[in-house]
Amino acid sequence: MRSIGPKLSLIVEAGTGGFYVAITRSFFIIMLSYAGYNLTLISIIFLIQAIASTIYAVYIYKRGTFSHNILRILTIVCHGLERIFWMILPLFIYFKIVEICIACIAMFITTPVGIFLNYLIYSSFTGRDIVDIVSKRFAIGSATSIIGILLSIITIWIFHGNLIVYTYLYLLSGFVGLIGTSVLLIAEFKPIISTVQISTVRFEVEIGKVTSLLFYILFCSCINLIYMIWIPYMKSILKASQIYATIIAISGSVGTIVGSLVWRSNNLCRISLVILVLSTCLPILISSVYIQPLLYFIFSTCTMGGFILITAIYSTYVTELGTLRVSALSQIGYEVGTLIASIISMLLKNYYILFLIATGIGGLTLSIVLIAIPEVAIVPRSLALNYARTIYNISITSLTYTTLFTKETAKLFIRILGLTLLISIIYAIYKILLILVSI
Repeated sequence: MRSIGPKLSLIVEAGTGGFYVAITRSFFIIMLSYAGYNLTLISIIFLIQAIASTIYAVYIYKRGTFSHNILRILTIVCHGLERIFWMILPLFIYFKIVEICIACIAMFITTPVGIFLNYLIYSSFTGRDIVDIVSKRFAIGSATSIIGILLSIITIWIFHGNLIVYTYLYLLSGFVGLIGTSVLLIAEFKPIISTVQISTVRFEVEIGKVTSLLFYILFCSCINLIYMIWIPYMKSILKASQIYATIIAISGSVGTIVGSLVWRSNNLCRISLVILVLSTCLPILISSVYIQPLLYFIFSTCTMGGFILITAIYSTYVTELGTLRVSALSQIGYEVGTLIASIISMLLKNYYILFLIATGIGGLTLSIVLIAIPEVAIVPRSLALNYARTIYNISITSLTYTTLFTKETAKLFIRILGLTLLISIIYAIYKILLILVSI
C-alpha cells in the first residue's frame, strides 16, 4: 500500500472531516431542538461528555507519553469509531435515553481524536508550519463543510423538514468521514519532535502554560455557550423555521473559512477577540431573524482568531512539555470550557441573561489576552509577564486550597456514609431480632 505525506494526509482528512462535521455537528442541536429536546436536555449531553472528556484529557496529560506506534493506532481506531457513533445518532432520535447515551459517547470520542490529531500535527511540524497547517485545515474543512450544509439544506427542503432526512444525511456524512480514517491509515507520520517532556521546564513556560490555559478555558466557555443557545434561542424566541436555522449553519461555515484566512498574526488575533466580545451580545440587541445569519457569520469569523492564537502559543511549548502533553492541554481547555458553558446553560433558562453572561466571559477573556499574554498583550512584555506571574500565583494557591478542601470534604463524606451504613445495619439486625422474638 502506497503511503502519503503527513501534510497532504492531514489536509485530506480535514476536507472529508469538514463535510462530515458540517452535517453531524451543525445539525446536531437543530435536529434535537426540532425533535422536542429542550435546552436542559441538550445541556445535559454537553455536561456529561465534558466531564468524561476532561477526566480523560487530564489522564493523558498526566501520563505524558506513549510510543508513536501506539498513538497512531489509537488515532485511527478512535477516528473511525467517532464517525460510526455519530452516523447512527438519528436512528434513535425518538428514544431519548438511548439517544442521550449514544450522543454522550459520540461527543466523548471526539476528545481522544482531537488530542491524537493535535499530536500528529505538533510532532510532525514546527513553528509557523504548525500555524500554517492548522489554518489550511480550517480553510479546507470549512470549504467542504459548506458543500455539506448546502446539500443538507436542499435535502431538508425536499423532505419538507421531516426528521427522517437526518438519517440519510448522517449516514452519508459518516461514510465520507471514514474516507479520512482510511487516509490516516495509509499516511506516513515520522515525528520530528519528541513526545516526552524534558526533565526541567523553565518557570516562564510554567507561567505561560497556566495563563494561556485560563485564557483558553474562558474563551471556550464563551463560544460554546453561544453555540449551545443560539439555535434554541432562534427557535423559541424568534420563531425561526428549521430551514432558516440551516442558513445560520452555513453562515458559520463561511465565517470559519474567512477567519482561518484573515487572522494569521498575533496582532490580528487580538483584534478578532475584540470583535468577538462585541458580537456575543448582538443577537439580543438586534433580534431580527433576517439579521441573525450576518451576526453568526461575524461571530464564527472571530472565533477562529482565538483558536489560531492558542495554537501559536502552544506550538512554542512543544519542545519543553512534549507533543502529547501540549495536545492534551489544549483539549483540557476546550472541555473545561464546554463544562462551564453546559452548567451555566442548565442553571439559567433566560436566553437574554445567557447571552449577557457570554459577553461578560468574553470580556474577561479579552482582558487576560491584553494584559497577561506576552505574545499579544498591549502592555510592555515585562509588565505582561508580571501580570501573568500574578495570575499564576493566584491560580496555584487557589488550586492548592481547593484540593485540600476537596480531600477533606471527601473524607468527611466517606465517614458519614460509613457511619450511616453501620447504623442502618445495626437497625436492620435489631428489627430482624424483634421479628424472630415475636414468632
